[in-house]
Amino acid sequence: EGDDAAEGPNLPGGFQAIEDPAEYEVKSLLDKKTEEEDGRRKTYYLVEWKGFPREDATWEPVEHLGRLKKMMRKLDKDLAKGGRRN
Repeated sequence: EGDDAAEGPNLPGGFQAIEDPAEYEVKSLLDKKTEEEDGRRKTYYLVEWKGFPREDATWEPVEHLGRLKKMMRKLDKDLAKGGRRN
């Protein structure tokens, strides 16, 4: 699971990608939330990035995390059981 990578505009440390978004390695998914956006529900996962402190974790929309389906399913299962988040 540690070999998963994600791409998106919200990079650790508050950095924003300008042209070519860098690819960062995901250490783990910490939490999940759903928000209303433009009349539609949108799902986000809290991503802990490998090589960065936990406080630099960022909320990423599910569409940025396509390669992390296995990690998302595991977190969803743990949360449904009332399990502890990482």
